[in-house]
Amino acid sequence: MVLKILKNAESTWRETVRLATPLDSNKPVIIGTKPRQGDFEAYTDNKRIFINVDEKKFRKNFEDIIIPAYEDACHLLYSMPSVPTSEVFPNLVLDNFLFVHFHEQLHPWLCPNSKQDERKISKALYDGVKKKEPGLSKTDILLKVNNSKNLIWDVVLNISFLSKTAGYNNDDLEEKLGFVFAKNKRQIGKSPVTCYPKGILPIIYIISANNRTTDIPISLIGGMYSTLSYNNSDIREKALDFFLDDLKSKKISNSDSIDIIKEMYRGFISELDLKELQKKSIDKDDYKKRVAKIHDLTSPDYEINQKYFISTLTKIFDTYSMRYDSLKGFMKVLSPYMSLSGKQGSPDPNSMGSPGGSGSGEKGEGDSDPSGGGGSGDDSDDEKSQDELDGDSMANTLDDLLGELDPKEADDLLEEAANSGGGYGMGGAGKNLLKKIDTLAADEYYKRNADVLEVRNPSQENVSFSLGTTKRWKLVRTDTLTPADVSRLNHGPIVNFQRSTGLPVLIEAGGGFFKLNQYVLEETPQKSYNSQLTGIEIPDNWVFFQDSSGSMGSKSYVGTGCKFDILNRVKYGLQKGLYKVCKAMKKDLKFGVVDFSDSTHYSGLDSLIKVYESRSHPVKDVSLNPQCGNTYFNSGVFLKIKKDLAPGKSIYTFITDGQIDGDTSSLYRRIDEFSNEGNHSFVFIDVGSASTFGRSIESMGKSKQNVLYFHVSNIKSIKDKLGSILVRYK
Repeated sequence: MVLKILKNAESTWRETVRLATPLDSNKPVIIGTKPRQGDFEAYTDNKRIFINVDEKKFRKNFEDIIIPAYEDACHLLYSMPSVPTSEVFPNLVLDNFLFVHFHEQLHPWLCPNSKQDERKISKALYDGVKKKEPGLSKTDILLKVNNSKNLIWDVVLNISFLSKTAGYNNDDLEEKLGFVFAKNKRQIGKSPVTCYPKGILPIIYIISANNRTTDIPISLIGGMYSTLSYNNSDIREKALDFFLDDLKSKKISNSDSIDIIKEMYRGFISELDLKELQKKSIDKDDYKKRVAKIHDLTSPDYEINQKYFISTLTKIFDTYSMRYDSLKGFMKVLSPYMSLSGKQGSPDPNSMGSPGGSGSGEKGEGDSDPSGGGGSGDDSDDEKSQDELDGDSMANTLDDLLGELDPKEADDLLEEAANSGGGYGMGGAGKNLLKKIDTLAADEYYKRNADVLEVRNPSQENVSFSLGTTKRWKLVRTDTLTPADVSRLNHGPIVNFQRSTGLPVLIEAGGGFFKLNQYVLEETPQKSYNSQLTGIEIPDNWVFFQDSSGSMGSKSYVGTGCKFDILNRVKYGLQKGLYKVCKAMKKDLKFGVVDFSDSTHYSGLDSLIKVYESRSHPVKDVSLNPQCGNTYFNSGVFLKIKKDLAPGKSIYTFITDGQIDGDTSSLYRRIDEFSNEGNHSFVFIDVGSASTFGRSIESMGKSKQNVLYFHVSNIKSIKDKLGSILVRYK
């Protein structure tokens, strides 16, 4: 029955969308029956809407929690004399699913409505947390922004939905819904349904609050939605009580909860400029007086206040000069309750593995992680793991903030996040969230701060290339004929040839004489020219071997000036230089990193362009996560490398700051074997003291031009040496 109602809701939604927003009328809705957690979830990738519902659990929650709370006043929500008991469930479920469809469909239209909007909202949340909790580290602020952003998107969207379905601010969605209801002769009992009911928005939040599967911010926002959603005081009180009871179970008293909800309302205008408010005819003092009445749920003026707040907040959110400061003020209130250890609220684009999408606030019973999750219908086998989704989400949040923060604060955030050690002293979900971000932050830090290897511009030459051959008639002979000679000629072929080719064959020469031209068909080569960038030669493969033992630095190395920090500045400087050459020359090379300490780590070779441009990549996971142990090397890695090499020239750069332990004779043999092939070159660099193994490679290099050894006092000095080997000028 639930799925049937869901499909009916989709049909009603689609009819309405054809009238209200025709561009979305063919947007696919993918329905499944296996939500990742709980009884229900919904999300969008901005191209499709995904809804997963466990019928049995969903129905039980509705019948046990929602129906008892709503049935006595259901007729008031629908503005009709009565609603038969048997009609309460199907109609509330239908309108709940209608809300879900509109919520997901409207995300890209309303919030976030562009990448710029998403970035600015993240910055507003960052500023709100920072202002409220100035003692928090930048990494903790990043976590709170990441964990709350979807919840905040939904606040903007849901309040706008209340406005649209009530017909406020000259919106016509209410009218379009009423038209579709009338066209389809929708009835409850014998009464026609003429408008969308008031009180649907909080339903799913109520289920989570009742089952104690939500978190403090969700219950606070659910309480706020309750004050905005009902046209009857009895059901308004019942709805709010669900959230107050849940908050009480979390050690927040009823009076404190009401005070926080009032403060949330005040937060929306706390950071707004008085002149901006006046432009929109919003009286700050009047707004605050109305907030003071929020707790008086039975006031006869309550619905007037509801309309005022819905209209006013929608007006603020729709005005970009006010939207972000409003959310900053709102976030100041919620910040102390936002978790560091896991996402709160709804699924986001990356919780679904879809970088351009958004999730709704719909969660159901049993959601131990309110962020939910989901799949494309029932098929979730090819979805990303939760760790991957969490990493993508954090990466998006970090990218958003880096695009908005000033350069100094952005670098400070990167340095701190990179040195978080994959957990920043936290356990649980917070540790998993930061597991990815430290590598992402380190990568971005070195991209921004490494001094690029300066490479000479390639020269431009005109190079010819063949277009094939073309056939042309070539004049090979001309005879002079008398009229008698001409009379003996077969004139038919001559006339036909002249007509088909346009070439003169028989022509008057004057003085009574004629000329006869003879032609042969000849093939002529065709050539054209284009410009090519030349003068620079780069290898086809570059393998970077790095020592990450304890003497190179600690796991919190980014920006510290330790050897591993400087090594990465050099490595990224070389990568940046080679990347520019590859892009200019339209040629790529394969790149990989071997990290050795207690173990030898290698994740394969890949396109240098792809590795450099990727936000996360297995090569970077090896490259940027030092082991900080001893200095062992497993030479078996060469067999893996050999399988991954592209045809052509390979350069191996090997950097260490001390003695290599283990089977160095095997390592020596591998280098000797590989260097016997003319297209392999080895560069071994000892930093600080010269190692015994390094000296043996130096001896090898005396008889092999493709084996080089350098002993340097510091890592900085090796960039130009390696650069001259990796980039050759012709």
